Amino acid sequence: MGLGFHIGQGGIDNLGEYLGQIEMEEHDWLQRNGFLTVGKTGHLPDPIESLPYFDDVVLTQDQVKSVKNRFDIRKEEVFKTPGFKSAAVDKLNDILTNAVNKKQGISTCAD
Repeated sequence: MGLGFHIGQGGIDNLGEYLGQIEMEEHDWLQRNGFLTVGKTGHLPDPIESLPYFDDVVLTQDQVKSVKNRFDIRKEEVFKTPGFKSAAVDKLNDILTNAVNKKQGISTCAD
């Protein structure tokens, strides 16, 4: 089961152009490796902001930009490691870049 991403803010009732999908295992890996979350201290109850991983979530363009900025910072860090490759990073990079370039929000749908 995966999480599909669609252009626009129509939610589950009005999904826009399909951008791609990441599997739940890929999302979990990205989450655990610091690509999607941010907090001030790293300790609970630190407020964490994350890319949603469940059905019928709508993100505004500003929220997508925020997630993309955080994602890019972590991506730059890990790509300094020689030989690092990740299909999950590549997939989510394509999805977020497409949404930012089209100046749109995102709707999610569990597939």
